[in-house]
Amino acid sequence: MSRLNLKNDQKIFLGVLVVLSLVVLFLVSQLKISHSIDISGQILPIRELILIRDTNGNLSHTLFNHLYNFVENCSVINFERGDLGQFSLSSQFYLHSRVVKGDTLGRFFSNELSRLLAQLRGELEVEKSLLYFYLTGEKSSVIEEAQQQLWQTRVLADEKQKIYERQQALFDKGLVSQEELEIARSIAEQYRLSVKAMEARLETVSTGAKSAQLDLSRKRIQALENQIHTLELREQTFILLSPISGRLIHSMAPDTTLIVVDTTSMIVKMMVKLHDLPYVTNSARVDVKDTRTGQKYEALISRIDGGVRFINNEPVVLVNAVIMCEPCDFLLGIPVECSIHCSAMSLFAHIKKMVGSVIIK
Repeated sequence: MSRLNLKNDQKIFLGVLVVLSLVVLFLVSQLKISHSIDISGQILPIRELILIRDTNGNLSHTLFNHLYNFVENCSVINFERGDLGQFSLSSQFYLHSRVVKGDTLGRFFSNELSRLLAQLRGELEVEKSLLYFYLTGEKSSVIEEAQQQLWQTRVLADEKQKIYERQQALFDKGLVSQEELEIARSIAEQYRLSVKAMEARLETVSTGAKSAQLDLSRKRIQALENQIHTLELREQTFILLSPISGRLIHSMAPDTTLIVVDTTSMIVKMMVKLHDLPYVTNSARVDVKDTRTGQKYEALISRIDGGVRFINNEPVVLVNAVIMCEPCDFLLGIPVECSIHCSAMSLFAHIKKMVGSVIIK
């Protein structure tokens, strides 16, 4: 009987042990372990305006969004061959570097555009003066001279007409030849036409130009004004206004004229390994430490890039987090230490992640 009881006790003990093991295993499986990903990052402004001069002397200004990795706006100022194009910085930025959105950073200048505008404005003034001249007519002295010339021409025309009439009478009597009659008629006709021309000239100098001539002058004025307006609109684009608030940086690079960075908010750019990406979520908290000052900041992940890149033959994904700072006194481009807080995972998942990391390494 003792042996039978012993066997029963062993079975009971084993049963209890199995149950306890299952309970412990269940409890352990439900245990959540918080973890983080330690990674290096780089500080960048959310937006950045860059003014660049290319090898042809043309100037372009680009507004780049570092948070979403795309160009918000890009404009190019093209200068014609032989034109001297330049950019002049507003004098206020020689004293301080603080920039407010809408500030005039400076102005582009084109010698060719300035020359063409001056020429067109001069031509416009001449054409307006000519139109006024047409509308008001000639001076009284010129009108009197035209009247005198018309009177003299009419007297001569009457005399030539009378000569032609006498020649006609003599021709009818057979006293002059056909040739002499034709000469007299031709001379009389010429003077008659001269009278018509002088009458037209007197009308012109007395009342101004004819309507067709006035319309032509008005059309020339309108065309010149349209050309000037078009060039003035282009000249307005030569004024560079800041689309962001921040700080102006004078670049020493030969092709970069200036840089304006948005200091109202900064981001930290991180390259997360592809096998760690499943544990990173939007709005996750990131602890950021400035390696230069030791200052710590908090950031929130705002964007996870959809593409895979390779660094040292290892697949990584770009992750951007917005830093909660106001004002942001970071030096741009400096490396920082980051710790991404991931959602809690089970013990088994944590062991699986550790094993996977070892295998990948």
